[in-house]
Amino acid sequence: MAGYRGGYLADERRQIEAGLRQGNLRAVVATNALELGIDIGELDACVMLGYPGSIASFWQQAGRAGRRRNASLAVMVSSAIAIDQYLAAHPEYLFRQSPEHARIAPDNLGILAPHVTCAAFELPFLRGERFGRAYVDELLDALVDEGELHASPAGFGPRMGLEPRGGAQRPQLLPADGDTRYTWIGDGYPAERVGLRGAGDRVLIAEEISGATLGETERATAAIRVHPGAIYLHQGERYIITQLDWEKGEARALPAAVDYYTQPSSRIEVSVLKEFTPPARDRTAPPPGEGEIEITSKVVRFRQVQFNTHQTLGWGDVDLPEQRLITVGYWFSVPEALAQALARRGLLKLPNDYGPNWRAQRDAARAGMVSPACAAARPGAARSPARCPPRPSVPPVWLLRRRQRPLSQGQRPGESDDGLPGLSSPH
Repeated sequence: MAGYRGGYLADERRQIEAGLRQGNLRAVVATNALELGIDIGELDACVMLGYPGSIASFWQQAGRAGRRRNASLAVMVSSAIAIDQYLAAHPEYLFRQSPEHARIAPDNLGILAPHVTCAAFELPFLRGERFGRAYVDELLDALVDEGELHASPAGFGPRMGLEPRGGAQRPQLLPADGDTRYTWIGDGYPAERVGLRGAGDRVLIAEEISGATLGETERATAAIRVHPGAIYLHQGERYIITQLDWEKGEARALPAAVDYYTQPSSRIEVSVLKEFTPPARDRTAPPPGEGEIEITSKVVRFRQVQFNTHQTLGWGDVDLPEQRLITVGYWFSVPEALAQALARRGLLKLPNDYGPNWRAQRDAARAGMVSPACAAARPGAARSPARCPPRPSVPPVWLLRRRQRPLSQGQRPGESDDGLPGLSSPH
């Protein structure tokens, strides 16, 4: 029996896959890294721990068993998460619908940047030249600042141009329309740095004494998985992370004979940077929101949880920089009248009432107004800073910021990081 996940080194993954094909391994505990695209032979059964998140993933994982004519078994064990309970009560959602469409946004910066880098390695760019549908001048300038490209005056030279009769784009010797040529001067072969398992840089986990590489993880999740003090599990062995070097992209670990694992607690804030103009729609429905958002996350502490008993043994603090992600978000709000109607039917729990005049105080705070108590004060009277704070000079985006307690790794929606019922997931 073995474990399998994308963070294992390639040689380890190939050995596990060969063991499944040859029958040397009887079982494997895997993440969705083993979901598709890998030949592991014929399996007898697949047990899924909860809903994978999409109908396509559900059938991909179930289809790993019974590749030929022999009988096979696929089981999904439902958890206490709401969507799992819904699917247990409504299995037709899985069995009567087609899998989702696979969609990708090629102009997403996380996808576009490495592709432009690889394209510049093959052929220089000219300023003003597009890559597909995207204008990439600013991206090219950023790659110059990073030392990957060199900017020089343009002249005649090979570049991508259309054939005279509207054929495909091919490298041709054409006069330069722009005033700058961007040529690759970086080290190595850039395509080697592009991972097919996910976008973004990787962080290597190395054994501190021998220097041997144990595995790797995405840089975006490194603060959660390999923060100092975290217990890193690798093929049944336990290691404690002693150091995380952001600049080098490397984490150091030591073998640890401990009887606990760690759960990090993160603070996540979502801010709306720019709200897009919504299209014309039915005015009777609540208007959805779409725009550019910034997600700020920071791991602040971790919990030591004992194996088997799941008791909390202790806590530790984490001092790592904030991680910021600018992306596009979509949201909607429930109108007040609808919220009240759902509350009367017991379908929606409204926010707590914290005493007399609470609704007026809440509405005033949301609108950035002076509180009713301060508004009722005599004109010209001295105002108490405690009762009448000055109106904050903040942009309207502050009012749209959603603050909720985030989920820790391994924590279920509706459960706080101490295992007690708490706020729901912000996702």
